[in-house]
Amino acid sequence: ALILSNIRVKVGDPYQRLSVDDDVLNLYRTGYFNNIRISEETDADGIKLTYVVQGKLLLTNIKFTGNKKFSDRKLKKKMTSKVGDPLDERKVFADAQGMRTNYQKVGYQNTTVKTIITPDENAGRATVTFEIHESPKVKIMDIEFVGAAAFPQKKLRKVIKTKRRWMFSWLTGSGVLKDEQFQDDKDRLVEFYQNEGYIDFEIKDVKFEYFTPKKMVIRFLISEGRQYKIGNLTFKGNTLFPTDDIL
Repeated sequence: ALILSNIRVKVGDPYQRLSVDDDVLNLYRTGYFNNIRISEETDADGIKLTYVVQGKLLLTNIKFTGNKKFSDRKLKKKMTSKVGDPLDERKVFADAQGMRTNYQKVGYQNTTVKTIITPDENAGRATVTFEIHESPKVKIMDIEFVGAAAFPQKKLRKVIKTKRRWMFSWLTGSGVLKDEQFQDDKDRLVEFYQNEGYIDFEIKDVKFEYFTPKKMVIRFLISEGRQYKIGNLTFKGNTLFPTDDIL
């Protein structure tokens, strides 16, 4: 019934190859098939079409190993792969990448996620296992701005939200690298310098130096450029108010 509902070609229709190709595309779009081919046989009455399909395995189980930070339920909630759906390896790969990103957001930078697909061809089903190796949180021991001359290090550290480890980091959640926050920090640093007149400011590179598997120093390699100042300000076309009143 699923196949027939996605096939427009009917018995008695004039044969058009384009219509047959559309049927194949519609069947692929259902997501239930790995391979589809058409067999054509010509006889005195016309053309006999046979659709030969290879169905995808049904995803009947999703497992997790090694996860302590996030529960199975929380991990499944953010996945696109669902039990009962056809197995889609691209979705499985994307789910693994998403899990790794979620770990990075909370400071588990070096966490890895490996997927293992266990198929049962005879039963037409498969199990996906996500092997998670949670890395320890990496503590930020220092943040340096190499090439900074216009502003002291202390002032530049206040511009960004990524902070060094301190005695109350366990309470505030600071002192660890969070990818999404760190990307925003780079924009904040650029915006700060440009607001101070350093239009040519540039972050050349960012170095992450690990002293131990759990401790790191972040170094921003920056080029401040020159500071631009407004030399003269003039107005043209003002007839209602004199320039002195505008300024």
